[in-house]
Amino acid sequence: MVIVEVQNEWKNEKHYRLPGYMTRAFEDHRLPIELLLVCPDDTVARKYRKGIRLGPDNTITVHSVGMSDFPEDPDADLLPTAAAAVVIAAFGKAPNGRKAELFISTLDHRLGTIEPGRAADYIKSLLTILEDEPARMLEELMRTQTRPYHSEYSDSLLEQGEVRYARRALVRYLESTPTGLTHEQRQQIERCADLRMLDSWLDKAYQQQSGEGLFE
Repeated sequence: MVIVEVQNEWKNEKHYRLPGYMTRAFEDHRLPIELLLVCPDDTVARKYRKGIRLGPDNTITVHSVGMSDFPEDPDADLLPTAAAAVVIAAFGKAPNGRKAELFISTLDHRLGTIEPGRAADYIKSLLTILEDEPARMLEELMRTQTRPYHSEYSDSLLEQGEVRYARRALVRYLESTPTGLTHEQRQQIERCADLRMLDSWLDKAYQQQSGEGLFE
């Protein structure tokens, strides 16, 4: 079993906590355990790569990779799983032209092999960090809805839009009531991503024509 984590920076507390992750996984699953840290910074990767010294002749090996360890022109053979494809997409050098098309096609194929909701979540994250050309190709691919996770992604965007609309409707209505809208109420509404909860708050506000006791 391989435990994979992304480490953006060196943290002493994480350094001391990592052995616990490994021993817990070893106890729970009773399988050989390896630790892989993905680091956007090569310096951080080298520091973690020194391992974790627990005592004399007792050092835990840590496998860590930095930006320089990622291939510049990955092909399908280097992306055997969805996880590998996502990591390369997130941290590797963005391909261009025909190579970008092949890469996005491989990424799409790999994501199509995992649970659609999880794949859709990966797409949301990747679209925030990919460069213009690969991101555009990926967005166009989502519109085809040829795989289950394409539809899952589109549905999630629709739900996000409905949540934003419900938030705005609730805020505007409360602002128009005699009691108005408090700062605390606005914060709680903005934090809420549950469409049903927002709808129930809006119904309650309409019924009592105020925001008093709205969240009780």
